[in-house]
Amino acid sequence: MKSTLYCAFDAFIKKHNLLHKRCLLALSGGVDSMALFSIAKQFADKGLLEFEVAHIDHGWRPESSIQAKALEKWVEAQGIRFHLYTIETQPLSDKENQARIERIQFFKKITHRHKLKGVLLAHHADDQAETVLKRVFEGSGIDTFQGLLPVRNLDNVLLFRPLLTFEKKVLEKEVKRLNLPVLEDVSNQDIRFLRNRMRIALIPGLEKHFGKSIKLNLNHLAQVSGEIEDLLKQTLEKELHTQIKGPIGRAALFSSNSSPATLRYFLKQWAREEQQVLTQQAIHTLLYALDNDAAHDKHVLTSDWVISRFERAFIFIKKSLLTHPEKIVTLYKSYTCAPEHRVKKEQNWKTFLAGSCYCSIPYDQVLMLSELPKEKQQRIRKWYSTHKVPCVLRNLAPLFFEKRVLVFEPLTGEKRVGFEKHPLTSS
Repeated sequence: MKSTLYCAFDAFIKKHNLLHKRCLLALSGGVDSMALFSIAKQFADKGLLEFEVAHIDHGWRPESSIQAKALEKWVEAQGIRFHLYTIETQPLSDKENQARIERIQFFKKITHRHKLKGVLLAHHADDQAETVLKRVFEGSGIDTFQGLLPVRNLDNVLLFRPLLTFEKKVLEKEVKRLNLPVLEDVSNQDIRFLRNRMRIALIPGLEKHFGKSIKLNLNHLAQVSGEIEDLLKQTLEKELHTQIKGPIGRAALFSSNSSPATLRYFLKQWAREEQQVLTQQAIHTLLYALDNDAAHDKHVLTSDWVISRFERAFIFIKKSLLTHPEKIVTLYKSYTCAPEHRVKKEQNWKTFLAGSCYCSIPYDQVLMLSELPKEKQQRIRKWYSTHKVPCVLRNLAPLFFEKRVLVFEPLTGEKRVGFEKHPLTSS
C-alpha cells in the first residue's frame, strides 16, 4: 500500500509537470531532506523522475566537512550524482542571510549547467508556521502571510516544495521506518539564530500558554492568505487600467473606485519585482495621498526610485534623473523637428513618460527648467499646475525655444499658438 507521502508527492509532480523531468534535490542530511530523498528515489527507481543531489556545507561546525564527505559517499553509492558547495565562514550577524544568497546562486549554477527543471526542497508545515509567524511579527501585509509557496521562481531558479502540507513528525516517522541515516547538526540548537529560537522556544511557548494548535492555525492562515492574494491579483487586473513604461520611468493608472487593498498589493508587487524596500509607512503615505488632494506633492523614495502620486496614478521615476536631469537628453537621443503629420497622437505627460519627445515646429534652443531664471521657472510651473502636469515630471521635460521664446513643451503638447499671448522667454 502506498504511503500518504508517496501519494502526495505523486500528485505534486504531476500537477507541476515534473513527471519524467530532471531535478536537483537539496539534501542537508537531516530528517526532512532524507525523507524527501527517499520518496524521490522511489520515483526514480520506477523511471518517473530523475534527480541529482546538492549539499551545502556551511562550515559552521568542525565536523561538517567530514559529514559532507560521508553523505556524498552514501548518495553516490545509490547511483545519484552529488554536488557539494562549501560556504566560507561569515560573521554571525550576517550568517543566515549570506548563506541564503550563496545557496540560491549555487542552485542556479547547477540547474542551468545541467539543464535541470528546478530544485526540490524539503520544507514542511512546521517551517511554514515559523515563516508565517515571523511575517506577522514583522508587520507584513496579509497578502504575504501565505509564507512559503509550493512553487516559486527565485532569481530564475524554480523551487519546488512538495512536503509543505506535512508536519515534521510525519517525516520523522518515515525516516525511522526506512532506517535512513541522518546527520545530526548541532547548529540547529543554537538559539543565536532566529529560526532556532522560534522553533525551540517561541512557538512551543505560545502553544503551552495559549492552549491552541498554533502551527495548525498558522498554516491555515497561510492558506487563506494565498486565497486572498489570488483575489487581489484578479482585482488588480480589472482596476489597473493602463501602464506606461519609458526611458525615465513608468506609471500605473487605476480606476476611480480602486480599493486601498488593491493599491497596496500593487505597490508591494512592484517593490518585489524591482527589489526595492518599500516600508509600511511609505505605502501609507502614498495611499493617503490618493485620498487627499492637499497631498498632491506627496512622494516617497527607495534606493533607486522616486514614487509619486498624481490623481489615480502612481508615477515611478529613476532617482538619478532628479539630481541629474541633463541625462534626459541622452535618454531621448534627439528632438527631431519632424513634419506635423508625423505627430500622430497628441503629446502630453503620458506620451513623454512613454518615451515620445520631439518638436514638430522650428526651434533653435533646448533648455531644462532648472536652467531658466527663477522668474521664468515660476511662470512655467504655474502653467504646469494649471494644466495638471505631475509635479515629479516638471523638472525633467526639455523646453523648446526659438529666438528665446518658448514654442513647445512636451508635458502638455502646447505649441507656439498657446504661447503667443504669453511669451515665455529663455532669458
